[in-house]
Amino acid sequence: MAKKSVRKRTVRYRPGQKSKALSTISATYHLLERYPEVYEQLHQRLLRTIVRLSEKRAKKGLTPKERQELANAIMSMRNLPKKGLRTIAGRAKHISRRAMYDTRFGAFLTDAYFKERLRIEGKKHRKSAIAFIDIDRLKQINDSYGHRAGDIVIKNIGEALKEAVGELGLVGRHGGEEVLVWAPTSPEKLAEVLRNAIRIMQDRIQSDMRKAGIKFTQKATFSAGIVPVSGEEIRKNFKEAYAKALNAADELLYRSKKAGRNAFTFVKRGKPITKRLLKGE
Repeated sequence: MAKKSVRKRTVRYRPGQKSKALSTISATYHLLERYPEVYEQLHQRLLRTIVRLSEKRAKKGLTPKERQELANAIMSMRNLPKKGLRTIAGRAKHISRRAMYDTRFGAFLTDAYFKERLRIEGKKHRKSAIAFIDIDRLKQINDSYGHRAGDIVIKNIGEALKEAVGELGLVGRHGGEEVLVWAPTSPEKLAEVLRNAIRIMQDRIQSDMRKAGIKFTQKATFSAGIVPVSGEEIRKNFKEAYAKALNAADELLYRSKKAGRNAFTFVKRGKPITKRLLKGE
């Protein structure tokens, strides 16, 4: 597709004039308009210099040094959007990371970004699976050991899930105690990923609790409902397919919790199957 041409409005400088927004369809200028404080101070300083020297040139003329100063100010004004963009690029990178990753627990994607990634990745695979996870007794952990202990549990669950699911999978924080995991695999194989994650996190949680001076005397677990996801349904109507998958996974999660928590449930040959995640608990 052909690129649209960039249209700029001519900006004239007058005594006492305030900064003008540049009118353009360019993404660069959209950013500058969105974050005007990034370049406003320099813009005003250059503007004052241009106005001052332009008035003097009209009345008395300029010395060679002043002519060079005016030329430099005009050139700097022309290049100002590029300077502003470099500053904004760093800020935008920081902002975009905040939009993608949970600010408290970096292992999780934000709910919105998880959904967007699933929309893109899910349609690439004919079949995949999503798990709706709820951390078991998180409120009880917070009440008994403090919120620092609860944070340690959440952090390690996120990191363990991310490690277990690998680069092809997605791990997102859906709410305070709820987590979503997607992988291009079957529900049965995703259940094994969850089992692996729950084993990985046990020693890490105990280690972090000791470092924090917390005597944590129980196992941290979670419960899950796992459902298949159709790539064709995602391509046809992602919003509908996503809502359908989450509702079905939530119903299976309820079965896991009703069975005593620390369990996963998926449907096999039309029947829900519930099994323990961390054996011996």
